[in-house]
Amino acid sequence: MIAIVKYNAGNILSVSYALDRLGYKNIITDDPEIIQRSEKVILPGVGEAHTSMQYLRDKELDKTLLSLTQPTLGICLGMHLMCSFSEEGHTTCMKVFPNKEHSLILDSGALALIDANQGFGQIMGEKSVQEGTNRAKNHGIALIGLKNSGHLGRIGDWSELAADKNCVSLHFVNVRGSLLVAPYGGSDRRGSTSPLSIGIPVKGKEHVILDMATSTVAEGKALVAQKGGKKLPMSALIDNLGNLTNNTEALYGKIGPDDVPNPDKGDGAITAFGMHKGSGINFMMEILGGALTSNDTCAIDHKNIRPFANGMLSIYIDVEKFVDVDYFSKEVQDYSNFVRSSPPAEGVEKVMIPGDNEKNIYNDRMQNGIPIAQEAWNLITLRAKSLGVDDLNRFQNAIL
Repeated sequence: MIAIVKYNAGNILSVSYALDRLGYKNIITDDPEIIQRSEKVILPGVGEAHTSMQYLRDKELDKTLLSLTQPTLGICLGMHLMCSFSEEGHTTCMKVFPNKEHSLILDSGALALIDANQGFGQIMGEKSVQEGTNRAKNHGIALIGLKNSGHLGRIGDWSELAADKNCVSLHFVNVRGSLLVAPYGGSDRRGSTSPLSIGIPVKGKEHVILDMATSTVAEGKALVAQKGGKKLPMSALIDNLGNLTNNTEALYGKIGPDDVPNPDKGDGAITAFGMHKGSGINFMMEILGGALTSNDTCAIDHKNIRPFANGMLSIYIDVEKFVDVDYFSKEVQDYSNFVRSSPPAEGVEKVMIPGDNEKNIYNDRMQNGIPIAQEAWNLITLRAKSLGVDDLNRFQNAIL
């Protein structure tokens, strides 16, 4: 039996319905004894931290949750409440996971440098955007450095947040401690996938978001290909002899059926996008996101691997302080339509601008689900059986 903790939060019934469709018995309860006896516990919820935490304390459910030894999953607000502190009502939470407070180590008008102190990237990235857009509103432009951050995730998220504030933004990201990418003309790893994102707000319309790795493919694409998914372009990887390839063995080495792909095991590399020009941009991402923010570049040799951290240098421009907003939005829309209307080349369905493909994929996934390569599904099935999970067909039936 799975216990779903009942407390002052929304979206709890949807978790119960999902478990019902997957064939798992569950109960929504705030009874400590039932929660303690359950095989697994879920703390879901949508709401505000202060009132929800107060309800848990009033029912002494915080003590119950902290005493559990069985698998316990926090979802959305539930995970939030497992942290040490929430800025919503300045609330002390359950302290399962420590919060890391950021430090503002440069505060000078339009300039700021934030030390994330290895805090969660999803939190520190948002703080960086808030700092940048607030300063851009005051000064017209802002330059924000972020160092020592946990994984920042999809960098396009930060471009979208800035665009919601009517700010154009540019984000240059480095990955300290990650060596995956070969420079143009080289055959071993000297850089990382170092993502770049640019966000353009369009009044009354969807934002235009460029979000890309500065390698030919992101490492995740290679992982998908290794598990039988979409093949990589022929020049996406390079082996240690300098031969271009799409064989993921160059990146991961030889992998047995029970092995987890590890990019540290391969002796090849991912190539930088765009030949020498893309390689130059990949190089500059380390300088801007790593050296200028004092996050450190990804590496300076192969012997002393630096600890992981993301660094990000971001520029924010308040559109309305620089140009007429209506003119800007119309010009962006008109140019976007002009580019899209180009006659497609042979083998191309239609011409797209940055962000179009991601929107198409998102709409397809929402309608048809997430495709999983057969080899990946076979591995999931084998692992599930080894853990005693039977009848995996119910996962497929649940989305029909």
